[in-house]
Parts: sequence; structure tokens; C-alpha cells
Amino acid sequence: MPSPLDRVRAVIFDVFHNIIDEDDDEARRIIAASTYIGREDPGGWSPEAEVVIHCESGIPNGAYDDNCKVIDLWSEVSRRLGDLFCEHFNAAIICVYPS
Repeated sequence: MPSPLDRVRAVIFDVFHNIIDEDDDEARRIIAASTYIGREDPGGWSPEAEVVIHCESGIPNGAYDDNCKVIDLWSEVSRRLGDLFCEHFNAAIICVYPS
């Protein structure tokens, strides 16, 4: 079974790749560079999280979304992960925790 980090990266790509970048390889690069195992996150935002997602380099965060489309898409990410859910920690960080 894939690791939580690999699962999160795959689902983010499935849901957001066209929003992140029209080039699939570039979207994958941005996702990989912006996602960390919680205890290895260089920002130390939530060491107990399975995954920490930085939204400052291309991954959308719903904090600045007036029509709630991005928030709905993050709900879709959580739904697809099943046993994990996404929580907006602040305007630039999303943490993924066990359900």
C-alpha cells in the first residue's frame, strides 16, 4: 500500500492538476516540492500530522477563494483519501490527519 504522503500527492494531482499547472510533469513537481511527512516538515507546523501541504508555490488554498470552489475541491481530496482528512491550518498550510 502506498504511504500516506504518496496517497496525498496522488489525490492532490487527480483533483487539482489542471489548476496547479497545465503541464502534468510541472504539476507533479510542484506537488512533490510542497508536501512533507508531518514530522519532516521544514516549517514544523504540525509534526503529528501525516502530511503537511505548503500552499505558497502553486497548490491552491481555499482561504482566498471567494466562491468556495477550492474549499469544495479540498473536501473532495478528503473524501477520496477516506481514512485521512485535510484541515486548513492557516492561509498557507494544510495538514492531513487520520480520520
